[in-house]
Amino acid sequence: MRLFVLFLTVFVREAVAQSFSGVAVYRVETRLKPDTTQSIVKTCELRFHAQQSEFRTVDAKLGVHTQNTQLLNTSGTQGIYKDFAQNRMLAPESSRTRKYCVEDSLKPIPWEISSQRRNIGEWQCQSARAEVRGREYEVWFAPDIPLQDGPWKLYGLPGLIVEARSTDRRVVMVLEKYALMDHSLTLRPACPFGSPRNVNSPEFARLLEEDLRNYDKMMNARPLPKPDDQGNSITSLTYRSKVYSIDVYPFQLETAK
Repeated sequence: MRLFVLFLTVFVREAVAQSFSGVAVYRVETRLKPDTTQSIVKTCELRFHAQQSEFRTVDAKLGVHTQNTQLLNTSGTQGIYKDFAQNRMLAPESSRTRKYCVEDSLKPIPWEISSQRRNIGEWQCQSARAEVRGREYEVWFAPDIPLQDGPWKLYGLPGLIVEARSTDRRVVMVLEKYALMDHSLTLRPACPFGSPRNVNSPEFARLLEEDLRNYDKMMNARPLPKPDDQGNSITSLTYRSKVYSIDVYPFQLETAK
């Protein structure tokens, strides 16, 4: 009898998850560098219908002006499309000079779910932890919201992810609003699955590295700038491209994973 009840509960939860539509609004904050409090604050929406979702930026505010302002505004949270039925994910990404559509499979994330629980807003949540694309995240998910999704490229837990924080404190994503809709949402990826112009994550990582090497060559060909008012001088322009790479992709340390 207990097995029957458990099976029925799982069946009902799956049926509900595959039939409802809604929007989850997240506050996403990324620190520009590990040793600073300056950050970018975005309002992002996770729009979901049946077994599809799209995570996109709807508003962004910068606490500091940088050389990479435009890229920082759009990279990482612009139109990430997940199709759980086809087990595929599509994410627009940008290098310094080009835009790409990165297509990957939805690989299982090795979550370690703990017994720790706490209330976040109106939701009772449970904690989990995993390394995702080179950075470790601590998250809280709500089992009462039967959606195996979350902000950015986080997914695969038995409930919607309500809060996610990287252990190095550079990335924080917190659910602010959640609402179901009485009508279906039409979700379309930014570019079609299977397009010959799409690349996968390892290919994108290679292209990004190539772009950064070209950036190094261009910068190193220029005369070194004069020392500033404090007498500080730049001894290596190669460092700039490394900082560029980290700042443009604050969510993930390794694009190939």
